[in-house]
Amino acid sequence: MIILIITIIFIFEISIFLAMSKRVEYYSPVLFFVALPVFYASSLFLDHVISNRGLLELKSMAPTLSVDSFTYLVIVLFTFFFTIGVYSAYLAKIRRFNEFCIHRKKQILEFDLKNSYSWLKLLIILLCLFYIVLLISQIYGLSRNDIKALSSPIRSLLSLSAFIFLCFSLMYKWRFKSLNMLILVTLLTYSIISFERENILLVIFALAVNRPPLRLSFFHMFAGLFLFGLMIYYKALVWSVIGLINGQGIDQIISNLSSQGVRLTHVDPAASLLMLADFIDNDSAFIGYYGSYFVNTIMQILRMITDIHWVSLGEFSTQHYTNGMMGTAFSMIIESILNFGYFGPLVIGFVITYLFFKTEKITGIYYKLHYFIWFLFMLKFVRTELAVVLKLYILPAIIAYLLFVYVTKKNRSNV
Repeated sequence: MIILIITIIFIFEISIFLAMSKRVEYYSPVLFFVALPVFYASSLFLDHVISNRGLLELKSMAPTLSVDSFTYLVIVLFTFFFTIGVYSAYLAKIRRFNEFCIHRKKQILEFDLKNSYSWLKLLIILLCLFYIVLLISQIYGLSRNDIKALSSPIRSLLSLSAFIFLCFSLMYKWRFKSLNMLILVTLLTYSIISFERENILLVIFALAVNRPPLRLSFFHMFAGLFLFGLMIYYKALVWSVIGLINGQGIDQIISNLSSQGVRLTHVDPAASLLMLADFIDNDSAFIGYYGSYFVNTIMQILRMITDIHWVSLGEFSTQHYTNGMMGTAFSMIIESILNFGYFGPLVIGFVITYLFFKTEKITGIYYKLHYFIWFLFMLKFVRTELAVVLKLYILPAIIAYLLFVYVTKKNRSNV
């Protein structure tokens, strides 16, 4: 009975996603507002459907979760509430697709006509490229743990700001194709050797936004599924390339790849689902983090500028569930409940979609940059506490945005 209810909810969520896709571009962030949380919540259900593996457990975490348990049904319902919140805000703001496309094409034409590559813009692009290449030379051949050991707040801020600025450069008409190809190769190389799946998705999103506004099609869905398949095997493929470089035999590499089991929950959602299951059964562990959107964010900002002891949600969950053995990040659903009660997922779904449409009006011809920032936000927010998303990802994105807009306006004043 529980699995039947979950199936019905999943069909409703897919229907909402398809209904939304008829009035926005296939790369619109509002589609990811629905797609990413639904994937996280439904991954265990899909594992059950695809391979009959309906039990989720991790060696480093005590909680377990079964696809036919009431707890999992509650997780799916919370995510469905979030989807309803997104869809409600979407219905209040969206326009007809044809009218929408005409507006978008005018914005693209206006930007392309007024933008030029001055010495200042080229200089910043070259500086960003130099910095990313320098990072590549430093982390090449290192393990993911060694790469993380090199990180610092300033290094993270500079590297992501430079990375995002270069992504912005790929999102508009390629006036110098050789330069853009150099940017693309550099970003992909850095993404691969840094073991960051999300960076590859950001580069691909930047390339997609360069395309004209089109509705979601079967081709886009096929391409998305193909990309998703690559992301499932991403770490295994990267380690295979490293093994090949270090002299490992082809037969051994193929054997290692073929032994990799396909579980959607192990792409990323596993820790998030297990934390959420434990929270539903016993929420006392996070009693000190109610109101975290305000308290945790303020305390983490203070921690950046002064010596203050504060354990973030992600740090607490890593220590609480795995004794520091494995990073768990955090759960968007749990944090929304900590701030707005059991209707938190509905509230936060409505609020972020409302804010997306509100801020879109301000960006004007820079709407592609706006799309990128919100895509990045959702990519991280679905699995990370809000304070970390704002501090580590949105702050560098805003720095890159302001710099890109400044340089473009400077170019326009010189035209």
